[in-house]
Amino acid sequence: MTKGIITIATSDYLESAKLLAKSARKFSNLPTTLIATESIESDDFDNVIIVPGDLYNAFSVGLLSTPYTQTAFIYADSLVLSDITPYFDL
Repeated sequence: MTKGIITIATSDYLESAKLLAKSARKFSNLPTTLIATESIESDDFDNVIIVPGDLYNAFSVGLLSTPYTQTAFIYADSLVLSDITPYFDL
């Protein structure tokens, strides 16, 4: 069973999403996937899934495309401030 974090960002929120990925990596070893509406190159994410169209399309299609069996969705303008792995056991 794989556990991971997914976030969704357009180019306007890409920098926030990068900070989210860095903060998640600081407190856990969970992989982070970015769902984006356009091609983005970044070493901050373990995976990048491109879903063409608008943010709503990215949200609905992207969440169904999660590479993890257990997924924590976190908004791109959030930060992880402690270990979130225990939440997968709820």
